[in-house]
Amino acid sequence: MDSVPSVTQRHQEHGSLIVSYLYELDCQKEAPLIVLFHGAGGDQHLFQGLISPLTKAGYRLLLSDFPGHGQSQMTTATHESDLDFTRLAHLSHLMVTTYLGQRPTSQVILGGVSMGGILAQCLARQHDRSFPISAVLCVGCPCLDITEPQLDWIPFYQTASLDEALPFLAVARQSIVDSVYLPEAKVQAKLALDNVSDPTLFASFKAIATVSADSFGPYPRNLPLLLLRGEHDVHADPIMQAWDALHPADQNAYQIIPLAGHLTTLDAPALVAHALLHFLRQ
Repeated sequence: MDSVPSVTQRHQEHGSLIVSYLYELDCQKEAPLIVLFHGAGGDQHLFQGLISPLTKAGYRLLLSDFPGHGQSQMTTATHESDLDFTRLAHLSHLMVTTYLGQRPTSQVILGGVSMGGILAQCLARQHDRSFPISAVLCVGCPCLDITEPQLDWIPFYQTASLDEALPFLAVARQSIVDSVYLPEAKVQAKLALDNVSDPTLFASFKAIATVSADSFGPYPRNLPLLLLRGEHDVHADPIMQAWDALHPADQNAYQIIPLAGHLTTLDAPALVAHALLHFLRQ
């Protein structure tokens, strides 16, 4: 992969920390900005294979590590409240507006995988958002407007305490690794998970299980939406099919990425980049 220059910043507020990474080529100071969020137990390396194709196509790419993930580690323990979507949306809004103040653009595309896709939806729905959004990308994630079908572990984490969940977190970690299709991608998924404590992983699952569309408002009319699912991500299949049926065909697209699992951007980054660029050019 060709080296692309990056700028790293720390965004900290009320004890929560997000470390962000902006990738851009020298000629792209006014280029459109793509902001991608990783899932529970991940980090920015989930998108490393997208950096070169997206920046070469004329986009800037802003990645980050959620609190308690990757390089976003505090000296004190991460608390459950640090990872609810209201807090994450606030921190992510701060991150994006910081970069837009330094490098303005009129076009922002939000996206994410799994938990990151939920966060992209939350930001798109925020009434007090101070920047325009041109499109949203969601990969292998639930829709805030759909309560059924849902992932089978959601009911447990809606009510479980950390002590109740601890015996199941080792299985959850292995399930995340197993959800990746390619052996080399499984290695990267495990490396990211190893940096995430059990309390932080639990807080991530809890946030996913309890997030409500009522906290963020409706999805904006006429905002283009690209849905992607890895071919082998069978758990997300019924959820994303139901989501696709909610939106008119001229406003969204739903595509299945071959030879990929749940963490589709790890398994098939070139195909994800191609699908996103094709969608944005339409």
